[in-house]
Amino acid sequence: MRHELVSNLSDSPTPRVSVVVNVWGGDEPASLKRSLSSISSQRHRPDEVVVVVDGPISTEIEEEIQRFRNEATFPAKTIYIQSPKGLWNARNVGIGEAEHEIVALHDADDVMHPERLQFQAIAIVENGLDVLGSPVYEFDSVQERILGVRSLARSDQLSRKMIWQNVVNHSSVTLRKSVVIGVGGYRNVHLAEDYDLWLRLIFAGKNVGCTEEILQAFSVDSNLSKRRGGVKFISSEFALHRLIRSKSSVNVFVLWVRLISRLAFRLSPQIIRKAHRVRFQVIKSPEYEPNLFEFANNPPRRIIRVS
Repeated sequence: MRHELVSNLSDSPTPRVSVVVNVWGGDEPASLKRSLSSISSQRHRPDEVVVVVDGPISTEIEEEIQRFRNEATFPAKTIYIQSPKGLWNARNVGIGEAEHEIVALHDADDVMHPERLQFQAIAIVENGLDVLGSPVYEFDSVQERILGVRSLARSDQLSRKMIWQNVVNHSSVTLRKSVVIGVGGYRNVHLAEDYDLWLRLIFAGKNVGCTEEILQAFSVDSNLSKRRGGVKFISSEFALHRLIRSKSSVNVFVLWVRLISRLAFRLSPQIIRKAHRVRFQVIKSPEYEPNLFEFANNPPRRIIRVS
């Protein structure tokens, strides 16, 4: 059986799905076009797409959004946030505007596998899940070359590992709207709003899982490691520390060691953060597709586990 979480894709009815896409002025028009095209190419077309525009955008980006809406064979709407507060708020606005219970998140520079919506929507219903992510390909946005796979935990390890690091790839997630709203949605935790949400869901007893299939491709650039560090993360790390300390049974001393090590990592030179990500988070194998064309034109590959 190719899909462990789903009995049979062709026989299982697909629940209604809303897709929420977040766009801001820093997005590239060509990347946005590629990203929106991957939504239109889904085997199960979305029942709705909500494009959330967070602040001012260029004419070129606006034209890509309008072209997508004009050509869509499904309902699509655009929500404009005039006074942007950050991605956490834009996510909340998009999820709140979605008409359907199952919501797939998608970023403006990423690419969906054609089976992603169908697979994740069915898997959530059949397995009683509240959040379902997947491993992601990392790719060069210019050459569309796949650099490796980022997969941080299996479903059976996820809750345990989440205490130590964020092990869910954010843009690969499909979730239940009511469950996310029920725990208060995203909060303003600098570049860790997703980690904060996953922790609160797990502490609330919700079911968070991850597929073994690679269902999303994540665009990376040379500044990725730079954005993952710096003094701005200090307040986020303390906020996460307080949350985990208040809700988990992990020894307090161990949690302080965790905090200190994470702060040291955040404040370390960019070259160290980049080396750590490449060494421990990105898996490379000749068995994976070499580029986005192969990714989109083959059944989803399963992650290769070394242990």
